[in-house]
Amino acid sequence: MIYSHGPAMKYIGKHCYVYVDFEASTTTVTVIDFTTGEDYIVGKAQLNGPVSADAALNGENVVAEITFDDNIVVHLKALQASNPYSPASDLVIPPNTRVKVTVDSTDNQAARIGTFSITGEVYER
Repeated sequence: MIYSHGPAMKYIGKHCYVYVDFEASTTTVTVIDFTTGEDYIVGKAQLNGPVSADAALNGENVVAEITFDDNIVVHLKALQASNPYSPASDLVIPPNTRVKVTVDSTDNQAARIGTFSITGEVYER
């Protein structure tokens, strides 16, 4: 049985996912914050930097920080301006772990939207 507390993480059978979007902001913003259940999650995190829907060449650089129980485990940096790049990282999330993701962009541009996702498969301990 899988239990999760906090917004955003969804489970479908042995699969789980969370997708969020965020506005470009120079203020650090928490976009994901949940606690896993009794099982392991093996998956991937991906960051897509903020871009303008009506002007795809207009984007912001952004850094995402993933923590497990307040310990930094991954930094991802998406470059949008001169060399677009959307980084990803493999993850193994232990049972009963608080997972938190924060993002921070290089400029305040509410019209520029970025996305962050975690997708994975659940394994019994």
